[in-house]
Amino acid sequence: MSNYIDYYLDGFRDCGGHIELDYEKPRILQQVDFVPAPMIINEHRSLGCWCESCQKMHYAPIPEDVRRAGLVGPRLTALVAYLKGACHCSFSTIRKFIRDVVGVKISRGHLRKVCAKVGDSLDTAYEQLLHLLPSAYRKYMSDFNVLIQFCLAHLIRDVKFLVNHPNAKNRRYGTRILKSLRDMFHVIHRREAMTPSGCERRLKETGQDLLWQATHDAPATREGTNLARRFENHGESYIQFMTTPDVDPTNNMAEQAIRFVVIDRHVTQGSRREAGQRWLERMWTTIATCTQQGRSVFDFLVQSVVAHFSGNEAPSRIVDTS
Repeated sequence: MSNYIDYYLDGFRDCGGHIELDYEKPRILQQVDFVPAPMIINEHRSLGCWCESCQKMHYAPIPEDVRRAGLVGPRLTALVAYLKGACHCSFSTIRKFIRDVVGVKISRGHLRKVCAKVGDSLDTAYEQLLHLLPSAYRKYMSDFNVLIQFCLAHLIRDVKFLVNHPNAKNRRYGTRILKSLRDMFHVIHRREAMTPSGCERRLKETGQDLLWQATHDAPATREGTNLARRFENHGESYIQFMTTPDVDPTNNMAEQAIRFVVIDRHVTQGSRREAGQRWLERMWTTIATCTQQGRSVFDFLVQSVVAHFSGNEAPSRIVDTS
């Protein structure tokens, strides 16, 4: 809804000239606000009819979607879930917000039931994605015959663990690998100043040096053996980015996608109950997928809730690429 509030000058200016209004080129300042108590309370009344024949009162049925929604309508249901899942709000915070801003009193217990309804509405979309999602790097590689770039950032963390390990053998092994990693990233950071062929050659050299340092003369310790075995089995997957264009040597994009999960667990402490974990799985998946697809999380929640209450087919988060 848009309102237009016009301000205009009248009469004559100090120069004595006559002025005329020009509606074509106004200076505009837009201001967004919300109206007081932005809620509509609909009272669904089932009117009774007295039957003289059977001497009974009969009532018109209330639509099923209205009955399934109960006290809280579809959009407010989606808002509660959005505040809980996307904004990391506690039920106490949501209750205060709805009471003070919206003007409606809802108990924390009822807010939990509202979120449970949203979780149910997301079941179909979640199961569709779960069915299509490979479970791990290695399974994905074997099932689909594709090459995967393992995250170098995670590898560096593991190597630094060895560098600071109490065992001197692990420290020497970790220091050796860390130097090779630093040489590799030094080339990556200088690639704009290098010729394409020169950069490719230096990357291959540092990559091969990394594999050599990691797989030769590894200490006979549990930590050293585990890292050496990892490189023996999947070493090429750590340097895949060298020969494959547009492949990032880290998985920062994936980490950014789940960063809100870490924040939510830190703020809300997560959930130890099965019902709560089920809600988090579906809500976090919805947020991550909608964000990657450039879709509104709130709008998708509204669509899911409306479909769930009315018994219609749930919206899908799977993109049609046909």
